[in-house]
Amino acid sequence: MRLPAVSYAENGEAVFMGEYLKRNGRLLLAAVVIVLFCAALPQLFAAGKAIETGSWGLSFREEGKEPVGNASRQALEDYDAVYVGDGKEKVIYLTFDAGFENGYTASILDTLQAHNAPACFFVVGNYLETAPELVRRMVNEGHIVGNHTYHHYDMSKISDAASFRKELSDVETLFEQTTGEVMQKYYRPPQGIYSEENLRMAKQLGYRTVFWSLAYVDWYQDDQPTKEQAFSKLLPRIHPGAVVLLHSTSRTNAEILDELLTKLIHDEAQYDSNLNGSYVVTDNYLDRIGLEGHKLLLIEGEGEIVAFLYGFLYEIPGMLAKPIAILDALYVEETYRRKGCAAQLISAFKSFAAESGVCRIELKVLSNNETALHLYEKLSFKETKKYMAMDLWEH
Repeated sequence: MRLPAVSYAENGEAVFMGEYLKRNGRLLLAAVVIVLFCAALPQLFAAGKAIETGSWGLSFREEGKEPVGNASRQALEDYDAVYVGDGKEKVIYLTFDAGFENGYTASILDTLQAHNAPACFFVVGNYLETAPELVRRMVNEGHIVGNHTYHHYDMSKISDAASFRKELSDVETLFEQTTGEVMQKYYRPPQGIYSEENLRMAKQLGYRTVFWSLAYVDWYQDDQPTKEQAFSKLLPRIHPGAVVLLHSTSRTNAEILDELLTKLIHDEAQYDSNLNGSYVVTDNYLDRIGLEGHKLLLIEGEGEIVAFLYGFLYEIPGMLAKPIAILDALYVEETYRRKGCAAQLISAFKSFAAESGVCRIELKVLSNNETALHLYEKLSFKETKKYMAMDLWEH
């Protein structure tokens, strides 16, 4: 599976983004995209459930586990088709079906960018014609744009290869005219309706057909789910390797995406005291886990702690109307820098602070640390005052 991926946390572990942060460790807690599974999942299906013409469907038998699909993983692989990623990796694949533009995609892209979360947008011909600037933005910000056919027909009713090819090639041509780039060959059948012959023809054209392992009813414009309804459908069903289908036309999705990604990637990222990290975090901060008002957030890669943030709440009765949050320590191992780790740790700490009712977050940074200053300014920190210091001894 080469779609862009987002890592998620579970049972006390903040797991972060992308295919570049390979997960390997044991996890302690959880969160989006988000119950972590360390052991290899059992074979999803028993010997191959045959492929039949129809609409893609799923059966969820246990929370946090892969669902059973209309066709087996093995049967789909014969046609370069997938519906779920490798269950060994604690990642999810965010995908959006974009049948038309109604004003929500820009907000969705803003949120994805804030979380450094890549996605795949499956677009139709009309979308390319009416929202070319958004398609260019998707490409420029590192997302994949996939093929959802030109007219959004029921492709199972198209049996001749020439007509099938035209539905896909017309999108390819328009995409290249719009972006100047060749479209990557990911295909999603409209409404998930497919046939074995469709899958065969898509494969012959070099496409990988992408179904999904998690979705909910979000496409009715006049009957949008509430935030609570959306979370109740999505969060319990998150599983390792989940291919999540959302619609970019959903007002609810645009409104909840930031909180959803925060829950999936960051929420309640707390560890027990058995972590075997190679950094001072294990000596200086782990003993504070569980203390009220303290927060330790960790990112683990290949069994080692590669980034951490420690902060706490601070209040002076009678002087401060509300407590403030102090971001006391932030560290990212050099090889993991410039991959969004610091931003995601700070985002998680911001959520903790907001839920605790603080009025602001404060931190100290040396005036000559240009890299840190640039990062914090980019994340909306502003200089509010100057500190003074007295050296008591000389080098």
